[in-house]
Amino acid sequence: MLTFKVEATQPLTPTITCPYANGYQGGYTPTAPVTCTVSSTAAPESYRTNTLSISVDGSAPVNYQTNVDGSLSQAISLPAGSFQRRITAVAKKTNGIASVTASHTMTFGYVGAISPLTGPTVASSVMVSGYGASMSGLQPTSASIEWRKQGTSNAWDAAESNIPLTTKSGLKGVYDYKLNVSNIGVFSSPSLPQNIPVTIDLRFCFYYSSIAEWFCSDDSGFSVTRLPNSLDSAVASAGPGIVSLVSGKFNMSTTDYSQQVGLQSLSVSRTQCLVKVGQHLSLAMRQLFLVTVPLTILIMVITI
Repeated sequence: MLTFKVEATQPLTPTITCPYANGYQGGYTPTAPVTCTVSSTAAPESYRTNTLSISVDGSAPVNYQTNVDGSLSQAISLPAGSFQRRITAVAKKTNGIASVTASHTMTFGYVGAISPLTGPTVASSVMVSGYGASMSGLQPTSASIEWRKQGTSNAWDAAESNIPLTTKSGLKGVYDYKLNVSNIGVFSSPSLPQNIPVTIDLRFCFYYSSIAEWFCSDDSGFSVTRLPNSLDSAVASAGPGIVSLVSGKFNMSTTDYSQQVGLQSLSVSRTQCLVKVGQHLSLAMRQLFLVTVPLTILIMVITI
């Protein structure tokens, strides 16, 4: 008779320690980076951590190797400002078994941003989230999103107004809102260029109707870089592709490989998008490779 021993115990849950308690919503805005510590303790082999997987603000997790006994103390620095910060950590054993996920969330300032905290590059829309905390029991009743061109001191203009609020974890705000940036600045004076990439600063503003006051996220500004709009109806043939006569955006697609596999087929296709920047080409070039197999679609984006 063969006997197998299966190791199924979970490693010990990591500990997250910060200067502000988990769930903090005190209204204070730190002016210097906040340092937290994620740690695992030494443990017997059956509960021992091999790696700590740590994610900050929903970013891709980073894995840290523990000491031989499973211990580790990893410092995490969070930038200052009115933001909601969230750290999650998972301990993993050598056999891949994971611990319960530990998390720690802190909301700084009365008005701030949740996402995006890094400036994305988009052509049309971006998902944004922000919050308006309670002020001495007063709650916000509506919100707006304002913009201005990065690097200027121009007055803020409205991108979206009268946005309804929802509540998450007792905090009112704008959550997972799809903001269309393609038409921002079209009718402003001066207007934003539509044929070249442009970086736009954004901020949330929340209205507290009981005191008839607006409060904006000036301590948590975030930005987005907008690429020229998608190809429109004014296009012309240009060599192997087509070009927009409005934005100068060039599209070309080709099929590199196609193979019949039984009753199914395998194909590899490629699309290139080239944006005109001033008198030069290639600043915002994207190659999209699409591999299609039965029941599976694999998309890989390579930026040149």
